[in-house]
Amino acid sequence: MSTETPAEIEAAVAPKLPRYINVEGRGMQTLIILGLWVVAGAAFVVSARSLYAIGTDWLGLEPAIALCLPLGIDMMAIVAAISRLRLRARGLGAVLPGLSLLVIALVSVAAQAVHAWSIRGVWTPETVTGVVISAAMPLTVLAASEIMVMVMAPPKLAKRGRSTRRVAPVPQKPAPAVQASAPVKPAVAKPAAAKVAAAPKPRPVPPVDLPERQPDEADLDYAIRLLDLGLVGQRRAAELSGTTRSKIETRLKQKAVEVAADQPVAA
Repeated sequence: MSTETPAEIEAAVAPKLPRYINVEGRGMQTLIILGLWVVAGAAFVVSARSLYAIGTDWLGLEPAIALCLPLGIDMMAIVAAISRLRLRARGLGAVLPGLSLLVIALVSVAAQAVHAWSIRGVWTPETVTGVVISAAMPLTVLAASEIMVMVMAPPKLAKRGRSTRRVAPVPQKPAPAVQASAPVKPAVAKPAAAKVAAAPKPRPVPPVDLPERQPDEADLDYAIRLLDLGLVGQRRAAELSGTTRSKIETRLKQKAVEVAADQPVAA
């Protein structure tokens, strides 16, 4: 008799599915970033060689100063591309980094193409191929930099940046017209239920040892009279008169202001 459980039997009979690569894992992200670093570094070296030659041969710069030319052009393009993506992810405007990236990219591509053409000076298949490859190097650096930032950006930040964009309102469809053949029931007004007037809240009866309350005396006036006699405190006066402590405090402040106004000012 077999001792295998139903789950083990089902796992043994089920077909073997191929294993898929987890594109969301840290290992895949690390592999992509390393590959982009290699691509960007290789393209930067090739682009820097042409810009260095332009600085030494055409501009007459010293070798040490000519090294700053590729750093000032290609590296500025990388910084502008990263800044643009960062600002867009935060939902802010990225006009200045975008314009800087466009201008620097055009300057770098034009310089690479003209330098590649000047090597032979005539349009041959070899010259066209060299011009295309040289012009593609700075674009490769920019593309690798932007893809790297997109891969490294957290999903919540990218989602927040997309949520700040304006979305066009969706036009609502008009409601279908009611068919004339359908009978329309007249609305019958329901009789309003008569509201029962709430019974007035009975006034609290003061204890025997306290002065009686006058029939036409207001709640607040009775509370102030108890306080003036010094028989109870504010809380007890509020409970016996049926008013609130805040109203009592407001009335006492008003009386204090009136008393101070009536007193003559000392010369």
